[in-house]
Amino acid sequence: MKKKPNLKAASDSVFRGTPLLKWRAPEYEHYEKGHIWKVLAILIVLAMVIYGVVTHSYPFAIVMVLFAGVYFLTHKEPREIEVVITDMGITADQRFYEFSHMRSFWLNFKPGEVQHLNLRLTKEVLKEVSLLLGAQDPAEVRTVLSRFIPELIGKEEGFIDWLIRKLRL
Repeated sequence: MKKKPNLKAASDSVFRGTPLLKWRAPEYEHYEKGHIWKVLAILIVLAMVIYGVVTHSYPFAIVMVLFAGVYFLTHKEPREIEVVITDMGITADQRFYEFSHMRSFWLNFKPGEVQHLNLRLTKEVLKEVSLLLGAQDPAEVRTVLSRFIPELIGKEEGFIDWLIRKLRL
């Protein structure tokens, strides 16, 4: 009886196909927030709560307190995930994206600032997926992915992504 090859990587992430490229990276960008950032955030939320109370918009004030609480309670250190590009698609953190469900990809790479592989999907609720490259060479990623899906050359990060990065959210 012929034994099937084990398609599980050492880190237990499931992938389909023959692995072509593999790397580890944080699941999302984490920005260290200094004391000044935290003080400014608290002052802004406090000002909005005071505005809500003064204008008798109590639901607004409550929502601001809840928003701030949820934000500070849910922001934690990102886990490190394994990203595997195979001849059938890309696996990232137990999720497999088939090439047949991808329209295109683009690399957003500015050393020291941003290093992302972005995927534009066709049949998903989430239309775009952004994966961090970590220490992976973007030229290698481009070479491998170009064999399967087209690259959007010249595509830049969106305004919201730029704003989130600049505000360190």
